[in-house]
Amino acid sequence: MRLLVLLLLITVNFFHSSAQVMEEERLVAGPMQGHTTATTTAIWLMVKNAQEVTLKLKSVATGEVFSASSNISNTPAYKGNQPVTVYFSNLQPNTEYEARIQIDDKEIKRKYTVNTLKENNNLDFSIMVGSCALWVPRALRWIHPGTEEWIYPHMKKAEGDFMLWLGDYLYYFPKHYKSPEGMFRKQFETRKYHMLHMDFMRSRPQYAIWDDHEYGPNDSDKDFIYKKEALDLHKLFWANPTYGEPDNPGCYFNFSYQDAEFFMTDGRYHRTKEDIEDGEMLGEKQLQWLFGKLKSSTATFKFVAIGSQVLNNYSTNESYKLFPKEKKKLMDFLEREKISGVIFLSGDRHHTELIKINRENAYPLYDFTSSAITSFRRRTRRSSERNNVDRIPGTLTDKQNYGRISVAGAPGSRVCTLFTYNNRGKLEWEYKISENDLKFFKPE
Repeated sequence: MRLLVLLLLITVNFFHSSAQVMEEERLVAGPMQGHTTATTTAIWLMVKNAQEVTLKLKSVATGEVFSASSNISNTPAYKGNQPVTVYFSNLQPNTEYEARIQIDDKEIKRKYTVNTLKENNNLDFSIMVGSCALWVPRALRWIHPGTEEWIYPHMKKAEGDFMLWLGDYLYYFPKHYKSPEGMFRKQFETRKYHMLHMDFMRSRPQYAIWDDHEYGPNDSDKDFIYKKEALDLHKLFWANPTYGEPDNPGCYFNFSYQDAEFFMTDGRYHRTKEDIEDGEMLGEKQLQWLFGKLKSSTATFKFVAIGSQVLNNYSTNESYKLFPKEKKKLMDFLEREKISGVIFLSGDRHHTELIKINRENAYPLYDFTSSAITSFRRRTRRSSERNNVDRIPGTLTDKQNYGRISVAGAPGSRVCTLFTYNNRGKLEWEYKISENDLKFFKPE
C-alpha cells in the first residue's frame, strides 16, 4: 500500500513539474526594463507561441496593482519566439513592484521585481556604462573561454540606476548578417541562452545605441543592404524612449534624469565611407537634431554617447577623426553656442581610457571610452597609441571591464565621477570632474 501511495505521489509531482516547466518555457527571456522614469516604465520580454501578454505590477509598499496587456498575434517572430514590450504609466516614484506575467490564460509562477526611478530633484545618482559583449556558444569556447562572463554577477551587484550600452552589445558573424532571419536568430540566441547576461539585464533599466557588430558587418556603414531590417530588430529588442525622427530613421534618442541629459546617437545608419571629402558619421539631419537638443538643454551634465571614439587623435581605428568636416562642425558648434557640461561617452575599442582635449577658448572636453565587457582584449600598450598624450594617466585599462558614472553634490557644485571596474568588480581607477570645470570662462 505504501509503495502504491509513493508511486502515485511521484506521478502527480512529475506531471505537475512537467506542466510548470512547459508553462515557464513560454517565457523565453526577460522581463527587462527599458526606458523608465519616476512614474512610467517599459518592460520587454520574449515569449513563445502566444497571442497576448499581460503584466501586473503590485507595489511592495502599498499593495496597489497596475495591469497592462499587449496583443502580439501579429508580432514578428523567430520560430515562434516573439519579442514584446508592455508599457506602464501613473506609477509611484522610487518604488519597487512585484511583477507577475500572464501569457495568454496562464500565469508564470516565478515572481520578478521592477523599480521606478527617483523624481528629478537634482538628487545624487549613478549609472552604468559599457560596450563590446562577445558571447560565444559553448561549442566554440575553445576560441573564447567564456570565463569573462563572470563579470555579469559583479555588474548586477554594482550601484547604478540604469545601464547605457554604448555599442557592440552582440556580434553578428557572416552567417547572421547575410540575412534578416540570421540577424533575428542571433538576437534571439543572445537573450535566450546567455544566462548570466540576462540575469544582469533584469536588474535595472537598459538603454542601447549600436555600433557595427549589432548593426551589420565589421565597420559597416549606410550601404549595408539590410540596415532597415537591422533597425527594425533593434526596435524589437530594446525599449528605448524613441527612435530617430519621422523623416530620418535611426536608433538615436535623448532622455533626462535628475540634472543630467543623455544624447544617444546613431553612428552607423547614415555613416558614409571614410575616404570621401564630405564624409559623415551622424549625417546632417541627425547632427542638426543633436545641435537643437544640446542648445535647448538646461542639464548640468550633458552626456553625448557615440559608438566610435570622438576625441582620440592618435587612433588608426574607426573614430571621429576619420570624418574631419563633420567633427569640426560639432566642435565649432559647442564653442560657438557655449554649450556647457559636455562629456562624451564611447565604446568599440576593446580597451577603456579617458581622453582630455584642452581648448583655447573653452573648457576641456572629455571622452570616456568604456570597453570591453566580455570581448577580446586589445593590447593597446603595445600599439601606436600607447603614448597617447591626451589620455589621462592611469586610465588605460585593457582587460575586461565596465564603467560607472556618479553625479553628486549640492546644486552649483555638482561633481561627476567616472569609475572603471575589472571583471571581478574591483575598482581600476576613478576620476572626478566638477560642473564648474565644464563651464565657459566669464569675461573679466
